[in-house]
Amino acid sequence: MTTFFYWLAADGPSTNTAKLLERLRAAGLGYAVEDRITSRASDRGPDAMKGHVICHGGNQDGKLGYWPEEQIWKKVPGCDVWCGMFTNDRPAPDDLARAEQVTGEWIVLDDGHRWLAPKARRWLEIDDRLLWNYNLPRRMTLTDDGLWEPGAVKPKYERLWNLATSYESAASEAIANAAEGDGSVRFAFENLDELAIGALQVNYRVGAVELDLLGVYDDSLRQRLIDVLLDNATWQVWAKKKLAAVDLAGGNL
Repeated sequence: MTTFFYWLAADGPSTNTAKLLERLRAAGLGYAVEDRITSRASDRGPDAMKGHVICHGGNQDGKLGYWPEEQIWKKVPGCDVWCGMFTNDRPAPDDLARAEQVTGEWIVLDDGHRWLAPKARRWLEIDDRLLWNYNLPRRMTLTDDGLWEPGAVKPKYERLWNLATSYESAASEAIANAAEGDGSVRFAFENLDELAIGALQVNYRVGAVELDLLGVYDDSLRQRLIDVLLDNATWQVWAKKKLAAVDLAGGNL
């Protein structure tokens, strides 16, 4: 079992894991290590400075360290943290999977492994209508009558849910504008990569830099992750069925 490694330049002599974890979270890498880390001091790292090699979880059987001949490292954009992995022992989805995962669809990435892409919602056909329900975990809310009912998605999924609904609204508006115009759908959403990578991050300890090191992220994967997240395939099957019914009925449902 292997994982990704993270390099922090030395900030004093302390190797206190709580402080190192705090620094990783401050750099936006809390997703990668969760709550338990292992660290080892080193006289040299990818930035040629003294510092600490860090990884998620417990003891790495002596594999925790900086060995430039056996590893590949990349600086995390926007901060002074580096991310690395062994060239011949790359992390696989089973190594990076979270203990609690959200259901969805299994997809094969360019590394040849199956990854579980989560769904934020699921479409359901009820009484010849297509309705959706949440698939992301939700918290329960206590009503004024003292009853418990499902509320908003849990806080750790809130950012992803808001991005997904914003994407859906923008796409719907683009389709409506196309119907009123020349039929061409013009659609731009500036947070596409955050949405797609955030979806995979629900089930795995990966972000942009980890996917870049693995070499598995491209336009096709980005759209596939978004389509699964919104359960677009179910909607498309239902829409085609309704259109076929219109054709068979001579224009009448």
